[in-house]
Amino acid sequence: MRTLRDIVLLIASIVLAIVLARTGVLDAVLERTAHVRYLDAFVAGAFFTSLFTVAPATVALARLARGGEPFWEIVLIGALGAMVADALILTIIKDTLTEHILAAVRHSRSGRLKYFFRRGKTRLAGTLLGAIVIASPLPDEVGLFLMGLARAGRSVSLALTYALNAGGIAAIALAARAF
Repeated sequence: MRTLRDIVLLIASIVLAIVLARTGVLDAVLERTAHVRYLDAFVAGAFFTSLFTVAPATVALARLARGGEPFWEIVLIGALGAMVADALILTIIKDTLTEHILAAVRHSRSGRLKYFFRRGKTRLAGTLLGAIVIASPLPDEVGLFLMGLARAGRSVSLALTYALNAGGIAAIALAARAF
């Protein structure tokens, strides 16, 4: 029953993300929050984490960068929004997918599979691979899933997502101001 609920929640979140991206709701939200300092960068950063909302969030962040907002404020506040969204995604992924997979591994008859998931090098490699995915244009969900499988600590995962998303947002802001 819990798995069915998780699947329905995942599908609902995907549908919501598609609707937000295609209807222009994200742009409307950013326009309405422009008078509240930092809220626009925070919201754009939060939407910067998902495959379905990264394109409108990138446009919004570029617009903020060209609009005269201080560069470091956009980067730091946007990365904070991304980290909060990633924390929510990480909670959902860890509570559902990774726990089910790790439980299946624990009950597996394969000694090699159990050994693989217990090794410290595997944990480090999974965390680093997850960080590379988060730093890439691929969706953060995949990187967070890998970190969850690697059983990376929550504080390590969130610190990495903050730093990597800050780098991505800084690149967008620099490019927007250059062109």
